[in-house]
Amino acid sequence: MTHDGMKHAGMKHDGMKLNEYQELAQRTAASRGSDLGLTISGLGICGEAGEVAELIKKHVGHGHPLPSDKLCKELGDVLWYLADIAQRNGLTLELVARENIAKLKARYPEGFSSERSRNRPCEICNGMPNEGLACDRCNGTGVVRQ
Repeated sequence: MTHDGMKHAGMKHDGMKLNEYQELAQRTAASRGSDLGLTISGLGICGEAGEVAELIKKHVGHGHPLPSDKLCKELGDVLWYLADIAQRNGLTLELVARENIAKLKARYPEGFSSERSRNRPCEICNGMPNEGLACDRCNGTGVVRQ
């Protein structure tokens, strides 16, 4: 399997944008009421993520090969449900991606570190200790210990 995102099973990809994918995926979304549709997609993404986990478990735990074509299909199903959940909530996948990268850059400004993952600055207090101010996440310490 290549990791450059350009080839898979001998196919060439056209560089589809996330929002374009989201728009095209909506063609197959059922027009259920918002709560029912959101519930179905919320449960669906869990089920599809479970199928991804099962492939990885069999690979790591049982010595099975990890077929990239099957992994790609299951990840695509996860992406479909993610796109539907975002759409139902007025979000674009590109916005979700940008916000996630911004959050990760703020959390790990120098790149990932195990120490920083165990002692993250509180997102509510912005890493500033507030003795006497009871924060639900860090109890006023400014640090969330994992």
